[in-house]
Amino acid sequence: FIGALRTARELGGGDFVTAALARELPALSDARKIRLMQTLAERGGDVAGPALLAEARDGTEEIRIAAVNALTRIAYTPAIELITQLACGEDAPLTDAARHALAYFPGEAGDAMLVAMLDEGRRHERRVAVELMGRGGLPDPTGILMDTAESDADEDVRLAALRALRDRAGVAEMPRLLAILRETGSEAELGGAEGALRAVVDRERRLGRAEIVIERALYGDVPDGVVANVTPKVISLVQSGESAITASNAHFGDPAPGTVKSLQIEYTVGETTLTRTVPENETLELAASAIPPAIVDAFCEAFERAKGDATPAAFALLRLMGATGSPTALEVVQTTAVEGDGELRQTAERLLCDWPTPDALPIVIEMARESSDARLRVLALRGAVRMLRESGAPPAERIEQLAVLMENAATPDEKRQVLSGLGLIPHVGALDMIFEQFAGEAVRTEAEQAAITIAERLG
Repeated sequence: FIGALRTARELGGGDFVTAALARELPALSDARKIRLMQTLAERGGDVAGPALLAEARDGTEEIRIAAVNALTRIAYTPAIELITQLACGEDAPLTDAARHALAYFPGEAGDAMLVAMLDEGRRHERRVAVELMGRGGLPDPTGILMDTAESDADEDVRLAALRALRDRAGVAEMPRLLAILRETGSEAELGGAEGALRAVVDRERRLGRAEIVIERALYGDVPDGVVANVTPKVISLVQSGESAITASNAHFGDPAPGTVKSLQIEYTVGETTLTRTVPENETLELAASAIPPAIVDAFCEAFERAKGDATPAAFALLRLMGATGSPTALEVVQTTAVEGDGELRQTAERLLCDWPTPDALPIVIEMARESSDARLRVLALRGAVRMLRESGAPPAERIEQLAVLMENAATPDEKRQVLSGLGLIPHVGALDMIFEQFAGEAVRTEAEQAAITIAERLG
């Protein structure tokens, strides 16, 4: 049997041989039927279609799945109606196979069936069509999905279109998605529109790599000891495609033997100037993603219209501005945290604590020091420690900021947060601060571990 299958794959003979093989299908066992259907699919041609279609109608589930796969490979268009019926069923393995077949059916017949299902089908069929379009059932389904999200009569279908748009929508679809966000009375649809818009932000962040311009790079006992100007070397690494630079003697030599060195780089991304510092043997990731200003401006303008009534859309737009990490969005969120009312203000405060860049650090430290809300103080302290770690500021500056946070840490948990930040700074100033916490029994274990970590790195 195996030898006959191999011969059938290699043998010419066109439709005459394929038809002879197809006539053998009904008499075979299920296991042999599946193997022969795979061979017929490899041979191609319509002549085996009727025999395969019969198996797809009446066989066991395993046989029907194999037949559907084979019919799709030979692009047998008379099978599309049956495949569509199976795709709208509830029998999970067979339904999954049929949906995959319909989504990727070769030629235009499968595309036409998906469009017909959306135009003429019942609610369940329309939802299935939308899901398959989202999986790649049409070459460019974005316009159809957007129309469906706006105007289909059924909310489930509209929600399915919004989910599919997470992988399809771009900047061009933002005005229509924002209109859904503002105008819908459905919490679920608002969440769907917000998810699609957030996906646009994430996609643009990955695609929109901004140019990095290195202004200055120093390696050694930064900032006050012996250092080497390694700007040309860092420029060369960036021009070769590197965005993660390791602070090591292998890259930059050893300008300050016997000391734990640091790499400090000052650079610009778009219109933003940044200074980052990392200790020896760690990697400095040069931030290079930039959200297009058009996206940020659209969110800010929509928020200005929605914030007066504190509508659900206003909260969604605040969250979307937070996802951009943009300096422009930060200004709007910071203003809302200072001047806003009630829950809108609280949402803005929480967003600042979770801000994805260190730009929010000054106001977050202020909240950790001054807020009368104990829960917000904890969130702000946690966010400040994270931002200090990511800021790349010189060790002395980070230690100074952490000292302020430690002074305002009222509970052992808050002190542990600060210790976690101190333990990452290989500097005697951080070690001295940690020693001061040895007297506190509640945090002694964490203080000892942080001290050991720093001591090992200092040698």
